[in-house]
Amino acid sequence: MNKFQVESNAEKLCNQAVYINVCSKFSDMCAMASRTLLVNPKEEQKQAYLIAFNAMDILAQNLKVGQPISGAYDKAKEVIMQKKESL
Repeated sequence: MNKFQVESNAEKLCNQAVYINVCSKFSDMCAMASRTLLVNPKEEQKQAYLIAFNAMDILAQNLKVGQPISGAYDKAKEVIMQKKESL
């Protein structure tokens, strides 16, 4: 049973963020994908998203077979700290 099961009702959605969750099951395999969409984000939220997106890109580029994950993590963290130390 899906833990995120929700019944539809007449309540209006929040206009600040929309959470999308898609679950699927086939035989013994299960998959879930989720996204949060910001509606009319503030400039600070846009900048935080761009920093996170860039950090994920750096992380993916630095993941190498046979190498510790900590190296890729440190490079992604370095990118975040260079852009915004308060994070």
